[in-house]
Amino acid sequence: MEPPQTDRWTLDPELERWLLALSRLAIIGLSAAILVKVRLPIIDDWMPLKQVVIAVTSVILSGKCLFDTLFYDRRQP
Repeated sequence: MEPPQTDRWTLDPELERWLLALSRLAIIGLSAAILVKVRLPIIDDWMPLKQVVIAVTSVILSGKCLFDTLFYDRRQP
C-alpha cells in the first residue's frame, strides 16, 4: 500500500492564517506610516489631529484584521 500523496507546497492551515494576518498587519502599518509622512496642506489646515485619526484607524483595522483572520472561521456554526 502506498503512502498518501501530499502536496509539497501545502502549508498547515494555522500557519497559513498567521502568515496572512502578519502580511495584512504589515500592509496596514506601511500604509499608516506613509499617510503620516504625506503632507497635504488642505488636510493639515482642516484636520490638525491627522496623526491621531491615522493611529486610531490603524489600530481598529489591525484588530479587525486579527479577528477576521484568526478567529472568524472558528465561530461559524
